[in-house]
Amino acid sequence: MAKKSDSVLRIRRIFEIHKILRNREGISAIDIVENLLNKGYETNERMVASDIADLRLLGTEISANRHKGYWYSKPFSMLEALEGVDSGNMNEILAFVRKKTNDELFKVNLAKLLIDLEQEVRNPNMEENPYIQFEKVELKNIEKLDLYYKYITEKRVLDIDYHYFGSMEPAKITIVPIQLREYNNRWALIGFSKEKNDYQNYALDRIMNERFSSESLSGKSTFDARNYYKDVIGNSVDKKNQVETIRFKVKKSRAYYVATKKWHHSQTNHVELEDSTSMTFSLRVIPNREFWAKVMEHIEDIEILEPRWMAEKFRERVRRVWESVVGNL
Repeated sequence: MAKKSDSVLRIRRIFEIHKILRNREGISAIDIVENLLNKGYETNERMVASDIADLRLLGTEISANRHKGYWYSKPFSMLEALEGVDSGNMNEILAFVRKKTNDELFKVNLAKLLIDLEQEVRNPNMEENPYIQFEKVELKNIEKLDLYYKYITEKRVLDIDYHYFGSMEPAKITIVPIQLREYNNRWALIGFSKEKNDYQNYALDRIMNERFSSESLSGKSTFDARNYYKDVIGNSVDKKNQVETIRFKVKKSRAYYVATKKWHHSQTNHVELEDSTSMTFSLRVIPNREFWAKVMEHIEDIEILEPRWMAEKFRERVRRVWESVVGNL
């Protein structure tokens, strides 16, 4: 019987073969096997032939002969194969992934695989693909995504040394990690804090160390991963505030950017209120620091219309910025 992890290893092996073919004009099955063995994959020529057959099912055009070996006869992007396809093709792709991943472990294994891929595409030293490029951002501790994911699934209690902004020394905190969240090219570990007696988010790049705790934080988790963040932008939830319906107007020079890259899933674009100089939008969120960061990013082009208290708060923020600029002249 195959090990439960074999299906995930096969998906990883297929991705490795894709990378080899992407960067070569031709390579023999023997050389592919050698490349994979050097990277720790147990394989042989028969398995490579089967993996290449699976790649062809994804739409690749792979040519082969006994002199040149295997090569992509047409450039192929794995991402493009998964984006913009019709529902019929998407179902085939999903069926392919499910077939390669044990059903009962599908969610866990696939999530772990995606974390591995995230680490790889963000790696500044990764060999560039001329057909598709990812933004290269050096993120501290991203190599620990898999470790934190393991601690979450195992429900471990951790002691972490966390360096808050503005503090001289890291604070020692006991948490139960609940979830990993990514926002704006930054990962956060969500955890229940013993000290705060509440759920908090901890930026991965500010976690100095982690270790198993001798503490026992018992009790059933009340964390609702589906709904906890549904009313906020980003990762911070300010429970002192409530959900607000916010209407704002953006100058045309920036409005199309806001319209096509929504701030939040609740955003509505009011086409009927569009004029020659601006567009009006609304969204329902709890105002938090990420929301205000979005507003201040568009400080020259935005006007908050409702609610009135937020319009006044925005004017106060703009006034402070102006005074700071004038004071430095």
